[in-house]
Amino acid sequence: MRVGNGRLISGGFTMAALAQQLRFMSGRVVRDRTGLTGFYVIDFTYGLPNPAPGSPTLAAADPTDGASVFTAL
Repeated sequence: MRVGNGRLISGGFTMAALAQQLRFMSGRVVRDRTGLTGFYVIDFTYGLPNPAPGSPTLAAADPTDGASVFTAL
């Protein structure tokens, strides 16, 4: 799995593993209530949070472009 610059890409990922990764990314509780089993290819783009003033940005594009990771899902 690759995560960065407002994009998450993965092959062969379970929904439970996705929930765990989202928990790590967001610092929030994320539960898999999909009921889906098996493995999935995941590729989605989301908006990055606004960086703190004076901190370096990870992306060249405007980090406020796009939906939050939770809206994107």
